[in-house]
Amino acid sequence: SIFIVHSPGQYYVQTSNLCGNVYNDTIVITGAVIPTLNIGPDVTVCRGDTLHLQAQPGFIMYNWFPTTGVTGNGQQALVVSTVNMEVWVSAITADGCIKSDTISVTSIQAPP
Repeated sequence: SIFIVHSPGQYYVQTSNLCGNVYNDTIVITGAVIPTLNIGPDVTVCRGDTLHLQAQPGFIMYNWFPTTGVTGNGQQALVVSTVNMEVWVSAITADGCIKSDTISVTSIQAPP
C-alpha cells in the first residue's frame, strides 16, 4: 500500500495478517530546511572585466550557467562578460532539494 504525505507530521499505520496478528508502525516526517541562495543584485561591468560571484553555503552541489563566460567552482564563480548575459546558479541540498538564483550582467564598453 502507498500513502503520499503532503505535509510534515506524525503518521501511523496499522495492519493485520490472516492469522489476526496486528502490526503498528509510526513515522515522523519533517519539512526539509532549504538555505537561502542569493548571488547578488543585477550588475553592470566593463566589457572583459572579471566579476566574482559567491553563493551561500548549505548545499552539496552548485551548477553555474551558462558554460560560456562563467567558470564555477563550488560556491564561487568567475564571470568574464563580453556581452549582456544572465548568470544563474542551481544548487542542491543533501536532502535533494533544488534552489536557484539568477542575475543580469550588463556589459558596457569603457570610454577610451
